[in-house]
Amino acid sequence: MLTCDELPVLIAVADYGFIGNRRKWIEVLHQFAPCSQTKHVAVQVRIKNSDEVEYLSLAQQALDILGPNCRAILNGSSRYAQELGYWGAHLPQREIQNESTSIGNLSFLSAAVHNLSELEIAQELPITAALCSPVFSSSWKATRGIGLKRLRSLCHASSVPVFALGGVTPANCGSCIDAGAHGIATLSGVMDTPDAASAIELYLNSVSRQ
Repeated sequence: MLTCDELPVLIAVADYGFIGNRRKWIEVLHQFAPCSQTKHVAVQVRIKNSDEVEYLSLAQQALDILGPNCRAILNGSSRYAQELGYWGAHLPQREIQNESTSIGNLSFLSAAVHNLSELEIAQELPITAALCSPVFSSSWKATRGIGLKRLRSLCHASSVPVFALGGVTPANCGSCIDAGAHGIATLSGVMDTPDAASAIELYLNSVSRQ
């Protein structure tokens, strides 16, 4: 089990669906690669609504681009993450109910949580961290944020470090850390920008100053 000092403080989510184009997604991954070769940054590879063949093909290509020194996290199946050689896996709600979930040879296993009851269920698994979302309303998704008060409650109740996700910007990430989050995760903040590498550095610097 990783200690807090060994965990990343920033998880950059490379969402294939957000881009919707393989060539552009690959371009973004190439931007991620140089600034993700540090223990402070992890890259979550998120591929939804794809069949198994495409999912595995994209997941392998992403891993090849990010390189062996990147803390790459595969969103979805912990089994596929282990088979492909990912550093970690992230479990969406549908996978949390999968009794075969195992950390195996993975260094990191996180779970998506939105409330206390989901957190309690997730903590029955060998997770390393919980990703709490959405903390704030997102600029690209019609969701209502749970707010800092509920984030604080989840952080207090959690037996594992919590990452704040959803509408988190360099300007408000400090309030998430103050509420008890170990770190932050961002999708649109690093995907919806012409310079993903600079965005990652800005987030990392903002979190590090806390």
